[in-house]
Amino acid sequence: MKLETAGTNISEVSVTDISPFGIWLYYRGNEFFLDYDEFPWFRDSSVNAVFQVYEESEGHLRWDKLDVDLSIDSIVNPQLYPNIYHRNPNTTLIPTPNATLKTKICSIPTILEKK
Repeated sequence: MKLETAGTNISEVSVTDISPFGIWLYYRGNEFFLDYDEFPWFRDSSVNAVFQVYEESEGHLRWDKLDVDLSIDSIVNPQLYPNIYHRNPNTTLIPTPNATLKTKICSIPTILEKK
């Protein structure tokens, strides 16, 4: 018995497998392995989020649920695109409910009473 594919593949990009070591990505007839060490955004992501990939523009892939954009060149040559995180100094960090504040917070009446 010979199996044939029904219809035409309309997706040019798809995730074909998720392993403990990385994800397998099919793109325009080629399959790529994205190792978690080189592409850490996928390691702790939900399966649903990883599978939701599309080609935003030619050679540029997007995972909306993960807020990840990758060019095919960065997948083929990851050594040319180091994963270095730099915090924006203009970003305000908001403490979580379990965080403790190290500065004393005074109410306006307390400040006015000292004058």
